[in-house]
Amino acid sequence: MAGWLRAEGIAVPDDVGADAASADQAIDRLGLPLVVKRRVGTAGAQVRIAATADEVERALAEVGDADDRSTVFFEQFIEGDVVHYAAVVGVDGPVHDYVVAIHKSPTNPLGPSTAVVVIDEPELVMAGRRIAEVMGATGFVALEFVRDDEGACWHIDASTRVWGNVLSLLDVGSNLFEAYRYQLGLRADRPVFAPVAFGLVHPVQPSAMKRAIRAGDRHDLASSVASFVRYYLPVVGGRYVLVTALELGSIWRGHRRESRRPSTG
Repeated sequence: MAGWLRAEGIAVPDDVGADAASADQAIDRLGLPLVVKRRVGTAGAQVRIAATADEVERALAEVGDADDRSTVFFEQFIEGDVVHYAAVVGVDGPVHDYVVAIHKSPTNPLGPSTAVVVIDEPELVMAGRRIAEVMGATGFVALEFVRDDEGACWHIDASTRVWGNVLSLLDVGSNLFEAYRYQLGLRADRPVFAPVAFGLVHPVQPSAMKRAIRAGDRHDLASSVASFVRYYLPVVGGRYVLVTALELGSIWRGHRRESRRPSTG
């Protein structure tokens, strides 16, 4: 896909398949740090950023298959901030779209987002729309970019499914599920979304609640739970909330056990 987008003039980090180059060859071509990715993955679990040749080899063993190196590729590392184009796209173009800066957990910088901030980036919106058009994608479309120190945005990931922060703007009335229902023909009227204020931080649920539990921050947890029940419950329904509550309870019990464990320092 990177080659496909690159041929359309879209900025994509250089890459090479692990079946076409050894780790040393990839380092010579792409430099260090080096990104090692499984071709198909989710939530950053199959991605490693390796700073040394030994780390590259270890990353290959962790995300690849020992008997099939074609499942993995090496990618040029771009230093910068992660920005995200989110959209529901119909046959005539976007039903609704926006761009956000992504906040990640310090302990899991390649994992799911913990908060998003809507940013005023018309050029990035246009880039996202162009990529969706090149892909021929309709429905949910999520595109990740890295913005380097010179302001250039490099496309690094594409997803045409529901993603983790898809409902993060519910608190300002931006419900992409309604846009999707319209795209599917399940509602007759095109949803109207109010302009979103730039610069506001929107916690991603249930990640925000999980983070609060692990940090032992009762105030943050209470605020996150109240927001989750107010905005998410009417959209996702009681079963989702129940499953989430059970998961949070498990995380809370684990946190309490860990906090009671005697220090060995």
